[in-house]
Amino acid sequence: MPHSPSRRQIWFIRHAQSCANAGLATTHPTDITLTEKGQNQARAITQKIESAPDLIVTSPYLRTLQTAQPTLAKFPNAEHAEWPIQEFTFLSPARCRGTTTAERLPWVKDYWARADPDYSDGDGAESFRAFVERVRDAWKAVQDPALGKFVLLFSHGQFMSALNWQLQNGWCGVDGDLMLEFHRFHREFPVANGGVLNCLVSQ
Repeated sequence: MPHSPSRRQIWFIRHAQSCANAGLATTHPTDITLTEKGQNQARAITQKIESAPDLIVTSPYLRTLQTAQPTLAKFPNAEHAEWPIQEFTFLSPARCRGTTTAERLPWVKDYWARADPDYSDGDGAESFRAFVERVRDAWKAVQDPALGKFVLLFSHGQFMSALNWQLQNGWCGVDGDLMLEFHRFHREFPVANGGVLNCLVSQ
C-alpha cells in the first residue's frame, strides 16, 4: 500500500500475537513476548508496507519491538524511536504477576464497573484519564511534518481503539459515561493483532 504523495500517512500497527493474547501467564506488561504465531504475523506485516517509512516508532513494551523487528530489517535506513504509546495498564502489575487473562477477568470487570476515570489500581497502574491524555499527546506528536511523510507506529490494541474512538467522536472531556462508552467501543470493534489504523494528516 503506497503512501499518498499529497498527504502524510501515519500507520498505527498493533503488535502481533503475544503470550498474553494466547492466554498464557505473564510476569509484567513490559516483558510480554510474542508467540511463534506472533513472530509469523510480524514477518507478514512487512508485506503490507510497499514504501520505505521515514520513521518507525515502537512502544517501551517488548512485544512491539519484536513485532517491528522484521520491518526494521527490511528498511534499515528508517529512523527508529521509542514513544510512550504502550498499552493501557489499568491493573496493578504487582498483583497481576503470574496470572492469565482468564484469571484477571474478574478484576477487569470490577475496574470498568467502577467507571472512575481518576481511579488508579496501584503502583504501575494508569488512570483512564491519564491514558486518554497520553493518546492525545501521541496524536499531537505525529502532526509534526518533520517526522516525515510516512510514519509507522507499532502500538497496542486499547491504545489504537482509544485513538480511533476519539478521532470518530471528537477530543472531548473525560467522565465515567465516556469511559464506559469507550469500553463498549473497544469490545465491539477490537483491533486484530497486526491490524493497521491508517491516518492521513496534512503536510
